[in-house]
Amino acid sequence: MKMHQYESAVPLLYKTSYMDETSIEAKNNLAFCQLMLGNTEKAKDIYQTVLEQNPQSNEALFNFANVHFVAGNLTEAYQLYRQAYQILSQKGETKSLKKQFVDLAKALKQLDINPKRVEMLYDAVVTGANEMEIL
Repeated sequence: MKMHQYESAVPLLYKTSYMDETSIEAKNNLAFCQLMLGNTEKAKDIYQTVLEQNPQSNEALFNFANVHFVAGNLTEAYQLYRQAYQILSQKGETKSLKKQFVDLAKALKQLDINPKRVEMLYDAVVTGANEMEIL
């Protein structure tokens, strides 16, 4: 998605999430658009709301970690990514995390974030490396 598409999606997603307050998908998409537009505080607020609705949502944890990663809060990002990984591990679904990181790397290229940083972070999360090793 290109930046102008994120901008045009925001009003629609606000309307959707207002009309269906339980729509976690709409809120996740809205927060992601806000993140990609550089509105990290708005994205953080929305993801916190999603996590209040569903604290065990690996997707919400992963997305909330993305906000911290983009904002440069690597310790918080790492801890949230590890939490999401542990939930997926318990379900035997850790392969989906790799796809989430690949998709994240593609999206963050638009924000001039080196995909290698995302790859290194993924490796650290999966191996359980000490968070200080990645900082």
